[in-house]
Amino acid sequence: MKTSAICLMLSLGVVFGCQEASQSDGKLIPPGRGGSNSTNPPALSNATSKILVTTVAMPALSFANTGSAATGCSVLPALPAGLSVAVASSTCQISGTPSATQGASVHTITATAADGSQDTATVSITVNAASPPIIADQSAKTYATTVAVSLNFTNTGSAATGCSVLPALPAG
Repeated sequence: MKTSAICLMLSLGVVFGCQEASQSDGKLIPPGRGGSNSTNPPALSNATSKILVTTVAMPALSFANTGSAATGCSVLPALPAGLSVAVASSTCQISGTPSATQGASVHTITATAADGSQDTATVSITVNAASPPIIADQSAKTYATTVAVSLNFTNTGSAATGCSVLPALPAG
């Protein structure tokens, strides 16, 4: 990286002051202006593809950051409904509960450091519809009134979060 000087000059050619600036790829970056040529930008790692289910909270997805601490995060295109990106522990983190289905889509996360320097990482996210619990009917049973009863139903669908019965069971 080359170092050059940036000088403030009026149209009369009078120099009012100069500051050192770095040059990379033909672009001058004044001190304190950051940019992708900053000496210590965030350094995010791409994340593995995620397949999520509507109405099921996703485990928080934090992007590994080996550079400067992120002070801001953004994402393009927008995340599926119900998910958000924010700074957490000096990096970018996606969290939430998806509320709508979405086919596989690659999202670019941009982390910004305090000096304005940035880095990006990507993640592919798919959101599938939640399937209901699926339980098989039990055959009719006859029980004696003084014997404890336990019935187990096999669920071949999504996890059940509650159970109810209609009409009400007999007392006891």
